[in-house]
Amino acid sequence: MSSTVRRRSIAVALPFLLLMFMPSVVDALERSSGDYWTYAVVFSVADVPVSGTLTYTFIGEEVLEANGTYHDVSVMKVSGEFSGIASGPSYDTFLTGLFDGYRYEALRGMGVAGEETALLVNVSNGFDEFQLASFMEIRESVVYSEPLLSGFDPVNPDLNLEWNETVEAFSTNAYSDDSTEESDESTTMTTFNVSVAPSDELLETDAGSFYSRRISITDGSELDVMWYSEETGGFVRMESYDSADDDPVFVAELVSYEYDRTGDGALLVLAATCVALSFAVLVVALVLAIRRGRERTPADVAENHSAASSEAIESDENTSPPGSGAG
Repeated sequence: MSSTVRRRSIAVALPFLLLMFMPSVVDALERSSGDYWTYAVVFSVADVPVSGTLTYTFIGEEVLEANGTYHDVSVMKVSGEFSGIASGPSYDTFLTGLFDGYRYEALRGMGVAGEETALLVNVSNGFDEFQLASFMEIRESVVYSEPLLSGFDPVNPDLNLEWNETVEAFSTNAYSDDSTEESDESTTMTTFNVSVAPSDELLETDAGSFYSRRISITDGSELDVMWYSEETGGFVRMESYDSADDDPVFVAELVSYEYDRTGDGALLVLAATCVALSFAVLVVALVLAIRRGRERTPADVAENHSAASSEAIESDENTSPPGSGAG
């Protein structure tokens, strides 16, 4: 094989070989349109125990700004509803409400870059037909200088088992009811201690059974415990504690979800596969061409060259030169 043919063979085959050994471009947390996670939740509003459902739905990607710092984030729409009743010596309190807002996750990670959440609450106090109705709205917006839980790698959960994260939080809180309206803004610097369990544990939920990794986050006064499952691409259970209470003040457990583990990256894999097949076709064609060249004998080459020369001479004799036509 000549050096030219050899170089061409390498040039054609090399990209194909590289594609064969490339790592998968599909990220473990590649979100897709239609992905959602729905939880059964239990917590309290104005000392009234309530229960309901909370859903996070992936709606796209964007850039989130935090005091001059920009984060690429996955945007999760927050929605849901809840209700509860508390009986008292003088009257009962009936409460219904809605979740609304957005959650911003670090792109292709589990870190939380920010949240905008709202509780829209209808409250009725009284007995039977004697009811006094009111409305409450509680809103909170927070953006972190660095995504909280950014040290956790969902693809390699054993990478870090314990570390500290110091983040600056830019918060806005607002409360309003039929007669009151309050709001405040704050900036706080907080150091969180994060610990990851060394192994998975099996959690039973209404959505199924999942081997999950327990993650604990505390700042000394509050504790959040979450169990992450690679199969669901999210948390299967979440609990929040106040330092003065042994029982969780908030519990969320997965009841249904939709998660395309391939995400949009599957399109890249498909494209890479098509390119690889194209290179494979070129390689086969080149090999066949080289093989046909090797099978030709010197006599075949001489005969073909002689035939081509004869055809060229006959063509010259039958063609009149320019300007030699009959006058």
